[in-house]
Amino acid sequence: MATPIATMTAPSTLDQRVTLQDVTWADFEMILAIRGDKGGVRMTYLDGVLELMSPSIDHEGIKTVIGRLLEIYALEMDIALNGFGSWTLKKAVRARALEPDECYSVGVGRPARPDLAIEVIWTSGGIDKLEVYRGLGVGEVWMSRAQPRPAPWFRSRPSRRPRARRRFAPKPGSSRRL
Repeated sequence: MATPIATMTAPSTLDQRVTLQDVTWADFEMILAIRGDKGGVRMTYLDGVLELMSPSIDHEGIKTVIGRLLEIYALEMDIALNGFGSWTLKKAVRARALEPDECYSVGVGRPARPDLAIEVIWTSGGIDKLEVYRGLGVGEVWMSRAQPRPAPWFRSRPSRRPRARRRFAPKPGSSRRL
């Protein structure tokens, strides 16, 4: 009887996370520089705590579908929407940094901050991302808790920054549909 040398395993369906305590802003910047522009590991920093997260294939699939749906909606509604993916957002004076699953701005040009960030919460725990977004001045965050069962999207305005000229979602009670 033959014995297999290696067996194929399915990719992990869970996000992989590591949290480091007592990390200075200079340490965070050094780790960010070492990683460079390579994708894969996303970083979130809040007041000396650094979270390194490698999103699972399921996490990446969900955020891609949500991004595509939003982009199609923007095309249909004639909204000038620009996608910036997992743009590294940081503010040293507030000791906050983060890389959203997807982020967008309304209008032309490169903004200082995105108008909308999308976060898929596939594995629970970790740094309070809404607190990070609040300190970064991001205007709107859409979050979904995808495990153990899909849940409705949560919408939050973490900052007091003025709203974009045109909303992404219809106003409550509006006849417009997503």
